[in-house]
Amino acid sequence: MRDIKNESERMYFMPYHAAEMVDPRISAVDASYWTTVNSDNALLRVLLGTYFVSEYQFHPYFDKNLFLEDMVNGRTRFCSALLVNAVLAAAWHGYRPTTDRAAHWMPENIGYRFFAEARRLFDLERANAAITTIQAAAIMSLTCTINGVDDLGWPYLQMSLEMAKTLNLFSYTPESDKEWQRAAATTAWGLFNWQAMHFHVVTISIFEPFIGTDSPPGEASAEAIVAESKACFETLIRIYYLRHGFEYYDPSLFQFLPLLAYSALEEMRRVEGDPQLYESVRSTLVLCARGLRDQGRCYFASEAKLRLLLESVGPEDARVLKEFTEIEQDDDRLRHMAREIWSEWPIGAFSIPRDGNYRTLGNFIRTWEANQSASRASSS
Repeated sequence: MRDIKNESERMYFMPYHAAEMVDPRISAVDASYWTTVNSDNALLRVLLGTYFVSEYQFHPYFDKNLFLEDMVNGRTRFCSALLVNAVLAAAWHGYRPTTDRAAHWMPENIGYRFFAEARRLFDLERANAAITTIQAAAIMSLTCTINGVDDLGWPYLQMSLEMAKTLNLFSYTPESDKEWQRAAATTAWGLFNWQAMHFHVVTISIFEPFIGTDSPPGEASAEAIVAESKACFETLIRIYYLRHGFEYYDPSLFQFLPLLAYSALEEMRRVEGDPQLYESVRSTLVLCARGLRDQGRCYFASEAKLRLLLESVGPEDARVLKEFTEIEQDDDRLRHMAREIWSEWPIGAFSIPRDGNYRTLGNFIRTWEANQSASRASSS
C-alpha cells in the first residue's frame, strides 16, 4: 500500500470494510421522521451508512441519490417509511457494535422491530403499490433469505415482481421523466440481479449434467469446462478473502461460500487416496468454514450452514474445522435452528442432482432431525 503513490489507485487496494459512507445528506437527515421504532438519529444515520457500504453494493434496488434527496426533503416519491424501515432492518445485520444482530427472532433485537414495522407498512401499502413498495419488498425478501426463512421471503420477491410489471418497470417509458426512468431502471436491474447468478456458477450449472458425455470434435469437454469454472470460482473467493476478509457483512457470501464448501467436500471424497491433494482441497473447506463462521455473526442462515457442514464431514475433518472456526458441535443449537429455519435454499448444488433430490437447507435440517430421532429410538 505504501508503494502506491496515486491516490486514485490506492482506493482499489483498500479492504472493502475500510470504506465509509461520506454524504452530507446522511449527516443532515432526520431519519427518525421516517420510523417509529427508534428516535436516535445518530444510530439511524450510522445504519443508513452501513447499508450503503454493505448490502446496497451487491443488491441496489433503488437509486441512492433519489432516495436520499427525498428522504432529506420529506418527499415520498422515491422514499417512504416502508422503504426506510426495510433498509434499517437490513442494515442491522452489518452493525458490528451489537453481538445479537444474527438473532433475528428476538423481539428485543432492534432489527426485528424494524422488520416488523416494515411488514406492517407493507401490508397497508401493497394494494396501492408505489415504486418504493416494490423496492422494500425486494429488500425484505433478501433479509428473510439470509435469516434462513426464505419460505417467508420468496412471496415478497414474487409480489415485488408482480407490482413491478404493473408499474411497467421492465419496459422503457419515454413519456416518463428522467428521474422516474432512472429509478425504474435501477429497480428493474436490481430485481434481475437477485434472480441471476455469478457467471462461473451459471457455467457450472449448464455443463455439470453433461460430464461423461461425448463433446463435439474440437470442443472442450464438459469436464474441462466445469473444472476451469470451478477453479476460477475458487480463485475469486480466495482473492476476495485476501483483500477483504470475511468478517464484515456481505450477503453475496451467503450463496457463494456453501457452493465452494460442498464442491470441495465432494472433491475431498474423490481424492481421499492422495493425502497431499486431500490436504490441499481441505484447505478450501477450512476457508469456507471460517467465512461461514464470520458471516454467521451477521445473519443466522450462515451459522446454520456451518453447523450442518460440520455434520456432513468425518470425525477428523470435523476436528480440523472446529479447530479453525472455534465452534463446537452443539445439538441444542441445532435443535434451536430446526425450529427457526424455514428454508428451501439450495446448499452446495451448482446444478440439479440427477436423482432429483435437492440439497436444501430445509432438507438438511429434516435429515438431521430424522437421524436424531433414530438415534434416540435405538438408545431407548
